[in-house]
Amino acid sequence: MAKESRPKDWETLNNRCLGLAFTGYAEEAIQVGVKAVEAAINCFGENNPNVAECLKNLGIAYLYNRDYNLAENMLRRAVAIAEATLDSDHNDISEYIHQLGVVLHAQGKYEEAEKLYKRGLIIRENIYGQQHQIIAKSLGDLARLYLDTKGDFKDTEALLLRSKSILEKRIDGAQEHRDELDEALFDLSVLTNNLGSNYRRQNRMDEAENYLMRSLDLLEQFYDRGNKPTPAFVQTLINNLAALYTQQGKDIDSDREFNLLLNRASKILDLDDGETDNELQTEQQFWQTLKQQLQQLQQKRRLDDVAIAQALSYMFKNKVLPEMFQEPAELQDVIIGFAERTYKSNLIAYTPMSMDLIIAGHKSLSETLDNLGEIYILGVLKPEE
Repeated sequence: MAKESRPKDWETLNNRCLGLAFTGYAEEAIQVGVKAVEAAINCFGENNPNVAECLKNLGIAYLYNRDYNLAENMLRRAVAIAEATLDSDHNDISEYIHQLGVVLHAQGKYEEAEKLYKRGLIIRENIYGQQHQIIAKSLGDLARLYLDTKGDFKDTEALLLRSKSILEKRIDGAQEHRDELDEALFDLSVLTNNLGSNYRRQNRMDEAENYLMRSLDLLEQFYDRGNKPTPAFVQTLINNLAALYTQQGKDIDSDREFNLLLNRASKILDLDDGETDNELQTEQQFWQTLKQQLQQLQQKRRLDDVAIAQALSYMFKNKVLPEMFQEPAELQDVIIGFAERTYKSNLIAYTPMSMDLIIAGHKSLSETLDNLGEIYILGVLKPEE
């Protein structure tokens, strides 16, 4: 006889599922999430808001494990249950449809993703007003979608600047509320990094540098208040700064200012003096090795999409990658597709491949590939004579 679920079993399992997913244990999160859904169904029946909540978290776990079809199925079930049992303007519905939008975005299903992002944003604005921190996050996801679908820097800039204004007001109003202030500082650091990256892609170097440096300053404030940011974001920021410096014709290996930035990043990551963070060091080695391989493939013409694809393919086949990337073969096809789209469009935006890597927790690699492709397209690195 099957063991009957106790009333709170589903909640404990559900919280554990999300915690495991966010800390990089996606497969374990899926196992726990399945049990959470079963426990909730045993307690409440199939069509209950608590079941929808468990399905949502299980969908997130599948998302982090790059099981996009299963993630989509779980989130569609969650949305259907919520819409049948809750008011149309309930916060849970906005959360579920936004998360479904994230999954569809990662799959390249942009039209439906945009509709869901916008619908979720409207519900959230009705609940929280237009100046809440969650609105800033919704705007950020919509901005990335516009880059993916249109390469539209103007619309992206408008959304990011609106998000920045919201977060700055949140910081001003949260000085006496530690948790709110910490969250706003980190979110604004992420936002200014995205703005800096956006301006760099438009060759607006002064604005790009100002925003990227502000992002690092905010990250240091966040750290000085006793918090530790995720290494993946620190890496992303350093990669964007590296791309900026390279675009300006500087050698990131020997440039004193860039190395000072690396030292600041090492401090944020709680490294001892003289110690080199393995992730940062490996990423820099990866950057240099990939750059050298790309240069070797050049002849007396501009690097084309085939050469980029060959170089990236070579890197994956030979596993010249940080050890954290376990399945290089799975990424090869999307990398080649990314290279082809990148060269033909003459601009870099977040692509489905980039979203795939971001969801998988490998944002630093997606940023590096974006940056490298961009450098060649802009002609900063010249073909060998």
